[in-house]
Amino acid sequence: MQKMQPLEPLSLSKLREGFNEDLSRYIQRLGKEPLGEICRYSLEGGGKRLRPLLVFIIALGIDRGFDVTKAALAVECFHTASLIVDDLPCMDNDNFRRGKKSCHKVFGEKKALLASYALMSEAYAKIYESTAVLHREIGDRAHFIGMQALRIAAQNAGLAGATSGQLMDLSQKSWSFPTLLEVARRKTVSLFEIAFGFGYLFGGGDWRRWKQLQSCAYHFGLSFQAIDDLDDCEKDRKRGGANMAICIGMAKTVEFISTHVDLFAKGMRNLGLYTPLVQDLEESVRQSASRSF
Repeated sequence: MQKMQPLEPLSLSKLREGFNEDLSRYIQRLGKEPLGEICRYSLEGGGKRLRPLLVFIIALGIDRGFDVTKAALAVECFHTASLIVDDLPCMDNDNFRRGKKSCHKVFGEKKALLASYALMSEAYAKIYESTAVLHREIGDRAHFIGMQALRIAAQNAGLAGATSGQLMDLSQKSWSFPTLLEVARRKTVSLFEIAFGFGYLFGGGDWRRWKQLQSCAYHFGLSFQAIDDLDDCEKDRKRGGANMAICIGMAKTVEFISTHVDLFAKGMRNLGLYTPLVQDLEESVRQSASRSF
């Protein structure tokens, strides 16, 4: 996806179609080495591609025409790496992902783990490449932006983010609502914060307003996790998994989603980023909550 100056209003489906083309071109460059083939298998799976799409949605709202394709690919690499690890028998032990067999079921646990390492490395490489793209637009100031993007990625992937969230998830024997929220913040919100952050930073947003956008990512991420919990309520009830809807009930979970979607939309309006795409996204989340309930 080149300079983002659409001649006509984009829909979420058109945006997804464009990113899938970008992803397909990137996948072809992974090479035919065994590790590249394993990474390709995991990246080619289906899925909504919501996290990389958010990179474009945020950047389009800023409307400076900066190309954030590589930043979106970084987010997809981070996300896919996390899914490979989550599915491992020593973690969530899931045999299927994105409509096909999980990576470890096809290639074995050792190769799947190595593929997750490779994709995380690819994600960090794409941060560097995104900084180089931005440098052509704003000059040396891009170095500061790249450092901030690196900080956001490292914080959300590591000890304070997704990795520690996974450990919390595995370690809990009983679930209180505050604990569920903290695990959701670390495991789910973390990747959304990376997506929002990359779209904003590499899209030319004002760094001084990042904290406001970070709050939007928090509210959106919690809403997304709550919808997942509504969808997975029966499955989690059988296997004893963490689930908001089981903890506080389905009706209160729907109220929780509505509250956080309201806060997300309000924050995006305050930032001047409440575009038709964001409005479509908001409506999609609300509809998903209604259908799940």
